Amino acid sequence: MKIWSKIESLIREAIREELSNAHFRPSFFSADKNSEIYTHSQDGQRVLLDPRESFMTLHFLEHGVWEPHVRRVIRESIHEGDWVMDIGANIGLHTIFMAKLVGDTGHVQAIEAYPETCAWLYKNIDINGLNSRVEVIERAIGFSNGEVEFSYFLEHPGMSGVRISESVASNHKATLVKSKVKMTNLDTLLESRGGEVPKFIKIDVEGLELEVLKGAAELLAAKQPPIILLEFNSNMAIEVSGQTAGLELESLMRNNSYEIFRVELDKNVRLEPGELESQSNGDFLFVNERTEDKS
Repeated sequence: MKIWSKIESLIREAIREELSNAHFRPSFFSADKNSEIYTHSQDGQRVLLDPRESFMTLHFLEHGVWEPHVRRVIRESIHEGDWVMDIGANIGLHTIFMAKLVGDTGHVQAIEAYPETCAWLYKNIDINGLNSRVEVIERAIGFSNGEVEFSYFLEHPGMSGVRISESVASNHKATLVKSKVKMTNLDTLLESRGGEVPKFIKIDVEGLELEVLKGAAELLAAKQPPIILLEFNSNMAIEVSGQTAGLELESLMRNNSYEIFRVELDKNVRLEPGELESQSNGDFLFVNERTEDKS
């Protein structure tokens, strides 16, 4: 496998070289595509990577970071003592960064549906000593409450979801393992905290974004709604949530007084009404005019 050969090459090269950055000194074990890779992020956090996620693993080994534009927004939005949520936390690369930012007085809820992915998430939280700051919630988030079928993508676990885009599955020749998982909506989940509203929510749910936000009516109508960072792929959203997913998502958020920004590496670009649907793929920041801190 060409990508795995490239990963092995990077591992050997990094072991040989003395990297100049004092914080980013990767060390590795289990150089086996069926095992796990241990390294460090640019800011010194310990990370276990799943080599089945070849693109993510390769990028992290080369740069010591995953999705730097997302990390920039997280860094600008989260402060010590905040309560924040990571919906679709995957193996926890953003979760552990968020936990570092909120400090000992803050709290992170990391939400992930599939048990095997949760096992990776728990490991990355544990090896960084962040168990007291992070609460893992093992369930899917959507519009309704109950039990749903979940498709685990063996070749690319990070693309797993309640519904998988047929084109994505076909392009990657996906092997899907189906099982039942618990689902809840955000409003129900927040009832357990007495209606308290998080400062910041990151959402990465592979096309199910509209249903997640439809299940958060009370949250979006709160006096100070959260800042929301959301990955959106219009084609995937159409396949997973219907032909009008982009239009409905934008209408829902603008009707709740949210401004929408496309997230780029070093800046956020404001979208005019009607522009979200035309955005083929990217990460988007939703900031409510009722929220005082618009960082």
